[in-house]
Amino acid sequence: MKELIWEESKITVKGEYQTLYGIYVIRENKNIIRIGESASGFKRIKGGFSQPFDLNRKGKNIKNYYAYHWREYYNRLEIDYFDLKNQDFEKNDYRRSLEAELTFQVRLNIKKWPEAMTEVHFSEKYRTEKLIIENCKNILKMYGMKFKSRI
Repeated sequence: MKELIWEESKITVKGEYQTLYGIYVIRENKNIIRIGESASGFKRIKGGFSQPFDLNRKGKNIKNYYAYHWREYYNRLEIDYFDLKNQDFEKNDYRRSLEAELTFQVRLNIKKWPEAMTEVHFSEKYRTEKLIIENCKNILKMYGMKFKSRI
């Protein structure tokens, strides 16, 4: 696991990622506020925290989809980044399935959805795959949570 800190509108990286594919958990202290997946290492995360909220296109202001608009409600956030080293995670569906299952498992453990989650792409196709379950269990363990398989 690698850690990033977002504070005072800048992001600091502690450690380097080894793969481009990963799962990230954004939290304020112990409060998990968002879970996501990445196919570009820290690039997507950094962009979400540093891009402007609005863009000007052809003289028109539009909402910037890539900026994390909820960041303005927090002063300091920690981002835990988990490398996904298995080749199967190169597939978007596989990473998104892990992201969705992890998000759902966090919801089962804390009895609410992470507060800055805007969408979750569930896929029953991969939900029972051993690789998805094992990665999910390992990440949950980092937060003192358990995988609940009887759902």
